[in-house]
Amino acid sequence: MQLAIYIARLIRCGRLRVTRSERILNMRKYLRWVFWLTIIFWAGAPAPRAQVDMWGINDVPMDRFAYAMDHGLGWARIEPKWRDTEPQPGMYDFAAFDRVVEEANRLGLGLVASIGIGYSGNMPAWLRARGGIGDPQYTDYLADYLYALVRRYAGKIAFYQVENELNHIGLEQFFLTRRREGQWTDALVREVLEKAVDAVHRADPEARIIINVEADNPNWWRFLSKVTREWLIDYDVIGIDAYPNYVLPAPELGAIIGRSVARAGRDFKKPVIITEAGYSTWSLFHTETNQAIYMQFAVQAAMQSGAIGFFYYSFRDSPGPSFAEVELHFGLHRLDGSPKPAWEEYGRLIAEASP
Repeated sequence: MQLAIYIARLIRCGRLRVTRSERILNMRKYLRWVFWLTIIFWAGAPAPRAQVDMWGINDVPMDRFAYAMDHGLGWARIEPKWRDTEPQPGMYDFAAFDRVVEEANRLGLGLVASIGIGYSGNMPAWLRARGGIGDPQYTDYLADYLYALVRRYAGKIAFYQVENELNHIGLEQFFLTRRREGQWTDALVREVLEKAVDAVHRADPEARIIINVEADNPNWWRFLSKVTREWLIDYDVIGIDAYPNYVLPAPELGAIIGRSVARAGRDFKKPVIITEAGYSTWSLFHTETNQAIYMQFAVQAAMQSGAIGFFYYSFRDSPGPSFAEVELHFGLHRLDGSPKPAWEEYGRLIAEASP
């Protein structure tokens, strides 16, 4: 204490001067320590290293399946669009999706299908004309469609993710993303999950069901608790979607993903898959180099947190349109098809992690 008082007096008297550059350097050191302590706090203590069995990617085109598998990927997360596969009520057109499933099965590529997503742009035109989710029969239409879909691919698709990021609806509507229109009440969300999960189980009792959450939204744990413990939805796997770099460019934030995975597995006693994790190269600071560094942190977080799968979002940048520029640049390939550095880094990390 006496030493501290003496130093303070020296500074005040001008005998021990701290230059402006030294103050800046000290502040940078302080902020660096704050940053890493924040990472440690949010990421939590790492769980024992786990074997990730499902290395995957989102939205890979069918003609790139073999290319992705040559890179070490064994799984693809895809979505049959409701608007395309039920163009008229009760009349189904699965021809295009048949080709996707058949090609994946021929190559031995595992499939996770995201189904029943209630984005307004995903709904058939006839259903939107009837009011979308505002139609009293919406959940019945959904259940009939999912039953027909899953029954058709019984034994050919291993996992079905039912709906998408339902915990995130309120925030999306607050920011006017226009992905979902209508009044999404708790009662509707529960009815959607109950009828959709029942339809999948009836159509293919062997299929495994994923319920995913947007883990950047702090309500994800409360939502999963409601789904699991209050509504008693019968599902098999938790899907974690996380984008800690949506705004901040620091690629080290990829480590935060592991915290949500570890907590979900521990608290709900179910396997956990990282169904979406990505770094958008959309700004001056969100660079392709940072995307490759992020990949290292995200993959390491998946392995240390106990995740059974890691699916990067996504294969290629999107041409748009979108409600935000950031949404268009998550791809590991540019729009012209050329790979970004993170694509090679992902392949290297998978090879290194494989037994």
